[in-house]
Amino acid sequence: MISSLGCFLVLAVSEPGLSYADALSAASAHPEVVAVDARGAVRTIGDRGIGVLTQRTLLSLSPAYRLFSEQDRGFEGQIGLSHGWNLADLATERRRAATEERALIAAERHGILQEVELDIAGRWIGLRLAEAVVDLAVGRARAAERRRDDLLRAFGVVPGTRRERASLDLYTAEAARVALQAQGERFHAQLHLAEALGRSSNDQLRTRGSGPDDASLAGLETCRERAAVVVVAKARVRAAQAHRAEVDASGAPVLTTGVAVQRESPDGWIGWLNLGVTLPGADPQARSKAKARAAAAAARAAVEGATRTVDRQLAFIRHEIEHARETVELFEGRLIPASKTRLAVEREGFAAGEVTVWALRRTEREHFEAEQSFLRAQAELSMAYARGALFARRCGEESP
Repeated sequence: MISSLGCFLVLAVSEPGLSYADALSAASAHPEVVAVDARGAVRTIGDRGIGVLTQRTLLSLSPAYRLFSEQDRGFEGQIGLSHGWNLADLATERRRAATEERALIAAERHGILQEVELDIAGRWIGLRLAEAVVDLAVGRARAAERRRDDLLRAFGVVPGTRRERASLDLYTAEAARVALQAQGERFHAQLHLAEALGRSSNDQLRTRGSGPDDASLAGLETCRERAAVVVVAKARVRAAQAHRAEVDASGAPVLTTGVAVQRESPDGWIGWLNLGVTLPGADPQARSKAKARAAAAAARAAVEGATRTVDRQLAFIRHEIEHARETVELFEGRLIPASKTRLAVEREGFAAGEVTVWALRRTEREHFEAEQSFLRAQAELSMAYARGALFARRCGEESP
C-alpha cells in the first residue's frame, strides 16, 4: 500500500501541472477582479472631464417689437451671456470626491483580490488532496488485486476456501469502488479549481510543487490596521466625507455675472453688465445633504466593526494553524505508526494462518481510512497556512 506520509505536501506527477504560485497569480484575471479593473478604468477616463466650471454659460435672446409711438415703431431686442460661479469652490470638491471614489475602487479591488486568492488557494489544496487520495486508493486497489491473485493461486480449488475466495473478491471490488469514487472526487475538484480560476473547463488540471507553509506567515501579527477589510472601510469613510463636502458645496450661494447688448428702435443701442447672487432661503439640497451626512456617519461607524472583524480573523487564523499543526503531529507521531504496526502484525498473523481474510480486510480498510484522514489533516494545515499567508501578504503591500 502507498504510504501517505509526505505525499500531500510534495506530490509528484508525470505531466506538468499548475503550481500554487501560478494558481494565485491567475487571480488578477478572475472575472470579478477584471470587472473592478474595468470600473476603475472607466471612472479614471470619465473623471478627467471634471473641469473648473460647475455651471453652464447661459445665452439669452429676447426679440421684441416696439408699437408706440409711430415714429419709434420697429424691431428691437436683447442678447446676452451669463455664467454662475459657485462661491464654495464646488469644482475642487468634485475633483476631490472623484479622487476618493477612485481610491475606494482600488481598495475594493484589494479586498476582492484577496478573497479570490483565498478561494483559489482552497480549491488548489482541495485538488491536491483529491490527487493524493486517488493515489492512495488506486495503490490500495492494485495491492488488493495482487493479494487476491496470490492467495487464489495458493488456495487452488479446495472446497473449504470458497468463503475465503468470496471475501477476497468482495474486498477487491470494494477497493476498486473506492478508487473510482476518489477519481470522481478528483474530477469535481478540477472543476472547482477551474471555476475559481475563471476558466470554462477544467482542462485536466493537476497540481505540482509544494503548497503554502509557515515560512510565509511573517508580518501576520503587525497588519491589523492594514488588513483589506479595514482599508476598504477607511476608504469608504474618506469617499463619503468627500461626497458630503461636494453636496454641501453644491448648495452654496451662486454669483451670476453677465453682459448683454440691447437694441432700441429706431437706432438706439444699450450695453448691460449683470450681477446677481442667490439669497438664503429654502435649501433644495437639504435632502441630498441629509443622505450624504448619514452615509458618512455610517461609514465611520463601520470602521470599528471592520477592526473587530480583523481581530476575529486573526484569532481564528492563529487557532486554526495551532490546532491543525497539532493534529498533523498526532498523526505523524502516533496514529500512523500505530496503524502501520497493527497492519504488519495482522499480515504476519494471516500468513501464519492465525488471522482470517475478514479480519485482515478490516484492518487494511482501517489503515486506509487512517492514511486518508492524515491527508485531510495535512490539507487543513495547508489551508490554515494559506489563509494566514494571504492575510499577511495583502497587509504587507502598500495600501491602495
